[in-house]
Amino acid sequence: MTKFIDLFILIIQIFNVHGYFSFDATAAARYYTLDGQVLYLHGPQTLIEPNSELIVELHDISVKDVFSVKVAEQTRAAVVFPIIFNISYNPERIILHHVHIINVRIVNMYDEIMFVNQKRIEVSLLGHGRTTFIDVPVIRVIYKDIVGGYYRVREWPKLVGMDGEKAVNIIKNETGLAEVFVVTDRSKVSKDIRYDRVCIYVNEKGKVARIPTTG
Repeated sequence: MTKFIDLFILIIQIFNVHGYFSFDATAAARYYTLDGQVLYLHGPQTLIEPNSELIVELHDISVKDVFSVKVAEQTRAAVVFPIIFNISYNPERIILHHVHIINVRIVNMYDEIMFVNQKRIEVSLLGHGRTTFIDVPVIRVIYKDIVGGYYRVREWPKLVGMDGEKAVNIIKNETGLAEVFVVTDRSKVSKDIRYDRVCIYVNEKGKVARIPTTG
């Protein structure tokens, strides 16, 4: 098998030299692939809107002074659950011992988010123990009430200008969410989408500077 691969690469290189086509076989071999499937556990037969797309992203959330760095992305049609994906990435872009996560979302033809993964899902992208297959459960995003696996996007515009810690207590009491906390523009916050938390951005005076939003 090894001899066959070497012969194949040699043939490709000969064709490249003579200008028949351009293909870097050695570069393609350097990429790794993470396979997986997106699951909707609250109803596997749930219909997905026509012309929707699945977007799968790999992020490094350990880079200093930034929320996260996207290292790979795949977009494909989203028709019915489970949705199979296979995202490729260059291992040379992966930093050993950094924390990497996978984010998925399904958007409709109007670019509105229909489904997202609710929890942070870490993956190992290097070494013999790297993640090669993963199940990614998603929740459905709606804009009304919480029913089963459905969550709503919520905003609190009236809290802008209020003391940050007071805003934390108001949102916790109203929603029952545990992960509501104050952050600044310099805070390190992972950019995975999670509708079970609220980040409250404050200015240098500790006052709410942006509209607090779930996600």
